[in-house]
Amino acid sequence: MKAINVSELKTHLSKYLRMASRGARILVKDRNEPIAQLGPPQAEAISWRERMAHEGRLRLGTQNWSKLKIYPSSTAASISNLRFVRSVRTRVKYVDSSAILRILFSEPGPVVPLTADDRIVSSELLEVEAFRAVDRERLLGNINDTQTAVKRKELTDLITMLDLAPIDRAVIEHAKRSFAVNVRALDAIHVATAEILAAEGGNEALEFWTHDDRQSVAALSRGLSVYGI
Repeated sequence: MKAINVSELKTHLSKYLRMASRGARILVKDRNEPIAQLGPPQAEAISWRERMAHEGRLRLGTQNWSKLKIYPSSTAASISNLRFVRSVRTRVKYVDSSAILRILFSEPGPVVPLTADDRIVSSELLEVEAFRAVDRERLLGNINDTQTAVKRKELTDLITMLDLAPIDRAVIEHAKRSFAVNVRALDAIHVATAEILAAEGGNEALEFWTHDDRQSVAALSRGLSVYGI
């Protein structure tokens, strides 16, 4: 690194600025004491989620949970009865479709936290599973056409808030690997996606939220921390 004094910098400012713009780093001294450093701008630090989004490997949601409005259907418990479970320090929470449907239909039991401090992530597979579940409730006669329309709108709003990972080659390769237990194909995709996100997050712990017993066993078999059962 080249070192210059303040008077030299003042006299040849344009020269040293050009050098810095080309990648050089220049130490500026005053009476032999370092006081500043010239160099190219540092790349702005970004989170692993932002990096994945830039690479096309994650679709970022708004995560604006304060604006989420879910109204109970005639067959569901009041949303005021939902038991939100607060975890400690963990901010990244992977949800499968059962976790989202519990919120959507105000089902009783522990519910994944939805606060400003939490990042809720999932696979794009969840979109298909959740919308098919709403239509299934209508076909079974559990909700009428009006309630179906309301739930589809609420589900659309909810999914917009989630970070969603595509089912790309990396997910498929992870899902193809052997499990220690019998695993359904869609469960394998959720587990594989959560594994990849957990690896990308590094030291940022990830919780796997599901209310499905078979899904929870699949996640546990790969060493994920499971909540919601």
